[in-house]
Amino acid sequence: MRTGIVAVFAVACLTACSNNPDAGKPIRFNPVPTGAAVAPASASAAPAAGSSRVRATGEVEYTTTQDFQCSYAIDDFFIRGRMGEYDGEPLFMSINVEFYKRPGTYTRRTQVLFRRISDDLKHYASWYHGEATMTVLPGRRGADLQPITLIPESGSAATKPVTLEGHFGCLNDPTPGPG
Repeated sequence: MRTGIVAVFAVACLTACSNNPDAGKPIRFNPVPTGAAVAPASASAAPAAGSSRVRATGEVEYTTTQDFQCSYAIDDFFIRGRMGEYDGEPLFMSINVEFYKRPGTYTRRTQVLFRRISDDLKHYASWYHGEATMTVLPGRRGADLQPITLIPESGSAATKPVTLEGHFGCLNDPTPGPG
């Protein structure tokens, strides 16, 4: 009986595939560009003011009041965004509160990634810490990061730690997003 079902399925598949007008023709791929990729025009170096009060000290000295994109997925709460620029190079930040269930304090359950990447990709510096503490506030109020010293990631141009701390406001009500 099982062999008969498999045979019927195989015949149906072959029949469907044989109706393809391109069957038997060689596969053609889009051409690969030969030149270097060009980054799109970037936004202003000064982000719009918001409710945040974020400060970085150490190898990078930076403060901002801009708000960030907030989202959640299954058991993670994310805060991500491009910050302004430091010495003409964009700063990026990503925070992931692990095991997120509801607003509250997540002690040593927060991953923090802070990067400085030039538009031409000639400069890449990255700092990380996987056990920060963050308090997620209800609604659109954002989250508070306790001071955490981020360690330079090997392979990047970062040479000294960066301490990151403060209140991260949300641009939106946290919504389900990609993990």
